[in-house]
Amino acid sequence: SEENIQGCISQKLGAMRYRAAAKATVAQRHVPTGSAVELIRTPMVVFDREDPLQHLMLERAAGAKARPAGQIHHVPDSVQFVAAIEAGMGWGMVPEPQLQKAKGLQVLNEQWFIDVPLYFQRWAVDSPILRRIGGILVTVARQHDLHLLA
Repeated sequence: SEENIQGCISQKLGAMRYRAAAKATVAQRHVPTGSAVELIRTPMVVFDREDPLQHLMLERAAGAKARPAGQIHHVPDSVQFVAAIEAGMGWGMVPEPQLQKAKGLQVLNEQWFIDVPLYFQRWAVDSPILRRIGGILVTVARQHDLHLLA
């Protein structure tokens, strides 16, 4: 969160890009043209009931009143979430680093992505070590393709 926790400061690291993706056979069957109407009707994999990414993507793609019309599967484990999409249970918003390692997944539409801002929260103590750790985290974030936000 960008908002400081009591007694802490927040340092922006960048953003993790999530892309709408599905197994190739699911994409060909349900979203052959990459249209928002097709996406609405396609089965969806959601991390848990608190996960807004898929619903946000539907709203961005199809409008504010867009609601999923296909079956929704909840898979509250990040590895199993991607495994469920790989198994063909539906589409989901997959972080780019996991998408690069996934087997047989394809991006449904290049425009369907969400950047989730990431922050490092640390104690608000004037400490050279904590400043150095923050600097290292920013460097590593940039080296690992976190998208930098303005």
